[in-house]
Amino acid sequence: MTHIVTAPLVIVRAADGTDRYLYRGVPVPADIPADHVRPLVELGMVKVGTTADVTAASAEIQTPAKAANHAAWIEYAISQGVPAEDAAKTTKKDLVARYLGDTADPPSTTAQVVVIPGPGDPTGFVDTSVVPPEDLGADPAVDA
Repeated sequence: MTHIVTAPLVIVRAADGTDRYLYRGVPVPADIPADHVRPLVELGMVKVGTTADVTAASAEIQTPAKAANHAAWIEYAISQGVPAEDAAKTTKKDLVARYLGDTADPPSTTAQVVVIPGPGDPTGFVDTSVVPPEDLGADPAVDA
């Protein structure tokens, strides 16, 4: 009996104790114990199916937009025949390059900010040793 993942992502423990990341449309590997699969079927995250169901699920997935998140690109790679474990290890940049032929990074429109809660400050503060003020759009000469 084949089980097909219907949820965007399911994490299951294999018989050897390792965690497996299974994406939508992927068959559940045979080494996943039945008592781990049964609750997923009951929750609707996995369904009983055939290899034809896997093919049909893969055909429904369209190429994601370049700006789509990493999970969408992983799901697409799997639909194109890349093993789930290999797809999960591949960076979004590499997946975009593989399927769109585009290696240029999109321009950054927002600064990445690290927020660290301070003592007595529930909102936290920006640690400028991690994110320099110039990366936040601040002028260090004026804002110092």
